Amino acid sequence: MIRFFWRFACLALITLLAFVALSLLSGGEKFRWFGREVERGSEKVGESADKLKGKSDEILKGIQKTKKKIEDLTGKKREESR
Repeated sequence: MIRFFWRFACLALITLLAFVALSLLSGGEKFRWFGREVERGSEKVGESADKLKGKSDEILKGIQKTKKKIEDLTGKKREESR
């Protein structure tokens, strides 16, 4: 277990040093590029989520209409049978 923590700490230290080195050498341009790419990807995911929400709303409205029609039909039949 201690070996795991030691390896994790070394990996975190190496990652931190790489981050600092890239920041100092390139002035953070690589990180800004990565941020722009993430932003573009998140916009695409957001648009897809909006489309999915619109479709799910349409499906939900259709289900509610169908449910109401079924309740109307079965409700009338129940009243007739009583």
